[in-house]
Amino acid sequence: METNTLIALGSFLAALLAALYARWAATAARRQNEIAIHNEKLKIYKAFLDFRSKLTARGDDVPERDLYLELFPHVQLAQFYYTDAASAELNTFFGCLREMIDLKQLAASTKDKETISKTQSQLQKCREAASRVDEVMKNELRLIKTSK
Repeated sequence: METNTLIALGSFLAALLAALYARWAATAARRQNEIAIHNEKLKIYKAFLDFRSKLTARGDDVPERDLYLELFPHVQLAQFYYTDAASAELNTFFGCLREMIDLKQLAASTKDKETISKTQSQLQKCREAASRVDEVMKNELRLIKTSK
């Protein structure tokens, strides 16, 4: 074999190895990105679970301050990490909580039995909304998809 042929063959092999490495690196980077997104989804889900636990423990006595400090930032971030359906469910849950707190404040100031009853009804709606959010978020977080 001539020197030119050997150099060309060596160059070809080097290019082939470089292409294989580039493909492997791209696959690894894609996987790392998926892991990072999953971790962000988990943070949002954990914040939702923490707030849902608070709702279960305290009922309609959840402070408005906690709603905005503990849940609201995660509701806002959900639109970037979750599907539109999951983000919409989380927004519905937040709106439900907002309405419950407004009713609770009104009931506290007026002592109106009808408003107190509406507050309890709204609390039940919030718990139902939380169940829907939980189901949708779990489905998106599941790494191993199961068939029903």
